[in-house]
Amino acid sequence: MYLFLKSSKWFVIDKRFTLLLLILFPGFSFAQLDQVKSIEIQMEKHSNDRNYNVHVLKDNSIMLVTENDHATSSKYKRWTFSKYDTSFAVQWQKEMEIRFYYSAIKSYDNDNYFYILFKEKEAQKVTVVRIDYKSGDLESFDGVLPTKIEDINEFKVLSNMALIAGKINQRPVVMAFRFFDKKIQVLPALYDKNMQLNNININDQKNIVDIVVAENNKKKNKLGLKIKSYAYSGKLLQDVTLSAPKNKILQTGKISHTTANENEDFMIGNFADSRNEYTLGLYFAKMNNNEQQFIKYYDFAELKNFFNYLKPKNKIRTKERLQRRLAMGKQSNLRYKLLIHNIVQHNNEFILVAEAYYPEYKTNMYNSYGYGGYGMNQLYGYQNPFYNPSYLYNGLYNGNNINRNYRNDRILEGYKYSHAIVCSFNMNGDLLWDNCFPIGGDLLNKTLEELVKVAFEEDGKMILMYPHDDKMHTEVIKGGEVIAEKEKFDINKIQTDQRIRSSDIISMQHWYNNYFISWGFREMRRKNNDENFSSHKVFYLSKITYHVNNLASNKKETK
Repeated sequence: MYLFLKSSKWFVIDKRFTLLLLILFPGFSFAQLDQVKSIEIQMEKHSNDRNYNVHVLKDNSIMLVTENDHATSSKYKRWTFSKYDTSFAVQWQKEMEIRFYYSAIKSYDNDNYFYILFKEKEAQKVTVVRIDYKSGDLESFDGVLPTKIEDINEFKVLSNMALIAGKINQRPVVMAFRFFDKKIQVLPALYDKNMQLNNININDQKNIVDIVVAENNKKKNKLGLKIKSYAYSGKLLQDVTLSAPKNKILQTGKISHTTANENEDFMIGNFADSRNEYTLGLYFAKMNNNEQQFIKYYDFAELKNFFNYLKPKNKIRTKERLQRRLAMGKQSNLRYKLLIHNIVQHNNEFILVAEAYYPEYKTNMYNSYGYGGYGMNQLYGYQNPFYNPSYLYNGLYNGNNINRNYRNDRILEGYKYSHAIVCSFNMNGDLLWDNCFPIGGDLLNKTLEELVKVAFEEDGKMILMYPHDDKMHTEVIKGGEVIAEKEKFDINKIQTDQRIRSSDIISMQHWYNNYFISWGFREMRRKNNDENFSSHKVFYLSKITYHVNNLASNKKETK
């Protein structure tokens, strides 16, 4: 049976009736999100939800990493690595004992191996586990960091060297961990209080590491992006500053390489007009032999579909205000925070996906005798909760007097997303088209992470999808057109012998072609032989696909 949306109501159509509609009305179209297959893994009674982590590998297989709750000894805990193919058949399963006080921090995969970085809590010892895709052979490499590192936010591997990035005394640092001799060195020219690590890019073609940092030296008026390139030996090869006019400050940058010319690099990111942390638009830059060829800027006001996430009346008012401002010779005042994904090269185009977001804070009041009752939220996955409260002493005024028994704590609760933008550029940096995927609603993510996943169809269509409230939210675009407007689907299936009492989608990823994978936890209610019901909790993996059949554009005219 298929579902389609009309006049904000759901209608159920039998497959035979659908075929009849297609014969009688060739222009009729429908879309469907289908669960192709789902597997369930029985959880132990006291199992912790965070013990299950799913990774989509480059050979289209799935790696399930499971931490056993029970220690094998006072020193070690057992971890299980299971590889599944596209039909969820187990290809191999391996186990390894990891020291009890180690936590899995980050993962990385390339064409041959899957890596996990483990770190001892509050200490400098680390272990990198390397797993061969085909054989499942496991190796571990132990090392000791030269000093304690705060907030590890990047972990990449180049050949037999791991790059571990974080902060020391609020300054960026990147350490190179060589597997063959277990030595760890700090890469030079990065430990600067005026720099902030942006991202690490592995260039396998040249066997080098490109590190993008944002410079913020207000005294010397040095603001913008630098690309520092390092050899496999750790030697600094190049230190390139992207040039930009004074009224444009480059904030972030993602590097993309082409196989056609290994000397050409492209960078796409966002810019501001001052030291403001909010973004005004996008830029596209080309580098050749580490020299900047050009850079082009696109204000959000230049994007045709940027405001499509707004309701029609708000959209019209916003555009009218913007037009009046531009007519007066002023710059647009559109300012957003933007999370930019890695650049995708598709059909000779550079596809950029980015989400507009804003941080959500909670103000808690407490007196000198006790805290106001804020509880830490536990998160799923390897990373610790993003918890970086800014303690501000505001003081509560009682008349003209400050009551010093009370304080305000402004605590970051998470991030809310308004919409995602999709833009396409050619190799000359020209904007070919743009589109918008509304998010909005009550979605609050505890961590700042890429939410929208993308699949490409052969005919140029793009399927955009993200999970929220146990639903999959979708939109289909083709260039600047919206082919299927935003819908939401419930993919939970009622089984013949058991029912889903509750379900929690932890995450989802694009898998391959037009297939996605989602995973999470379900509370199942099963009917026993004695006609009674029992409940149990399972971890599930679900393979889903979005069918687009005879789907024509339904884009509304924008004014």
